[in-house]
Amino acid sequence: MGSRLCALAASAALLLTACAEPPAAEEPTGDELDRAWRIAVGSDPLDRTIARIYSLAMNSRDQPTVVIDAERPAHEAAAALAEGSESRDGEGVAESSAEADYDLVLSRTLPLAEALDPDAYARLSRSEDEEWTGAAPSAQDLTELISDALQSGGDASAALLQPGAAVLSTSALTTAASASAAELDEEESPGLAGLEEQCEDLRFGHREGLPALSEALEDAYGCEPAALEAGEEDELIDQLIRAETDVVLLTSSHPGAEEHALVELSDTDRAFPQDQYAPLIAADLEEQAPEVLEEISEALDDEAITVLRRLLHGEDALSPEEAARYWLVDQEFIAEPADWG
Repeated sequence: MGSRLCALAASAALLLTACAEPPAAEEPTGDELDRAWRIAVGSDPLDRTIARIYSLAMNSRDQPTVVIDAERPAHEAAAALAEGSESRDGEGVAESSAEADYDLVLSRTLPLAEALDPDAYARLSRSEDEEWTGAAPSAQDLTELISDALQSGGDASAALLQPGAAVLSTSALTTAASASAAELDEEESPGLAGLEEQCEDLRFGHREGLPALSEALEDAYGCEPAALEAGEEDELIDQLIRAETDVVLLTSSHPGAEEHALVELSDTDRAFPQDQYAPLIAADLEEQAPEVLEEISEALDDEAITVLRRLLHGEDALSPEEAARYWLVDQEFIAEPADWG
């Protein structure tokens, strides 16, 4: 009888949990603001939205948290935290310092890996004589490098929490007219490899942050474009539509691909490294990190990133704060605000 009562009690507890309303996510004020954890992040709207998602989720779980401007590239702020330049008081709360004043940093794994260990990063895809070795770093390669770099000095000053599930890859986009001229079958596209014969006549635009781009295109695809210019992703899409470029290299989840019915040519031979969002936390706070951080990372998959980019894109774009709250409510991590009506 006792075991049956225990089983019934356990079932009731599970039912209550399943039916529980999502918690509210209030921004910290007053004393809570003084003891709030700070998440440093860069200026990119998507990056700031992801940081807001983590922050709001933590506030909903009774861990006051605010998002602050890193005032430098996020990977540099993360590297500073890993090097122990952050000053902390006896309770694990950051003290103001000239160098840093944060407890977590939201960075992307690609620039962070290179910042923490440039030599190991270079060895991931190239040998000492700079010859191509077959593929750019994978998402797993980068997280392993970061973890190793954080532990290499003994007592780590920072720890890598679970990265977001989404893998940020790079694709080539072109118009349907250009794909037809290159005789590419949209249903059975060979990816970037299909451009090898026409490549020398094509003008390429690309997003910032793609390392050794000319070498990667040539070595992986035998492609030496007529022109290769960097730019912001939205502007690159506009240039493509205006026929000022023939191919653009962007992150695969860019909303412009669907909006303009562009043809995607995948990076089949992985000339370009993969990337993820990675929360880095001060080591003395790692054990206090709420479980919701891991839950958020698991939920931030490829589909989630695509949805968030659409929310941030276009004339009716939401702010990072609005997009973060909308997504969290939609995913039932937090309650719908009362003023939403």
